[in-house]
Amino acid sequence: MSNDAHRAALEALFAPKVTPPLAPPSKRESAKMVRVPAKDLHDPREVERTALTAKLVASEGRVAIARAVNALERAGFDLPDEQETYVQLLDHGDEARVRGALEALSRLLDNEAPKRRAVLDSRVRRIEECADEAPTRELAATVRKKIARARAL
Repeated sequence: MSNDAHRAALEALFAPKVTPPLAPPSKRESAKMVRVPAKDLHDPREVERTALTAKLVASEGRVAIARAVNALERAGFDLPDEQETYVQLLDHGDEARVRGALEALSRLLDNEAPKRRAVLDSRVRRIEECADEAPTRELAATVRKKIARARAL
């Protein structure tokens, strides 16, 4: 290739690109997005609640989960009304807490699809088979039916 050909190729490579004018956005594209206000991360109580909730969700084992729940309650916070929280509580050592988590999950599954379906199903199945009290086993069976129904949809 000659020097003139190389120069022409380089000039073409670095020449400004001309773009056609944009068409006006469609009605759907011009719609405004609604933003949910972010939680105030400058509020020390909100920072503490977020940290304690993250610790609960990351906890593994009955003892760690019980400690995380107790820490949240000692700090004066309610448990977040989210599936992740209640899935963790299914491994709590107190069967009353487990029953409360099953009731909350049953309510949440009426309105939303199960998250972490495999984990949820296996924990609820274990409770259904191994719980000490009959009401807990019955509630676990109800929740498993809702998980199965959601799978079928």
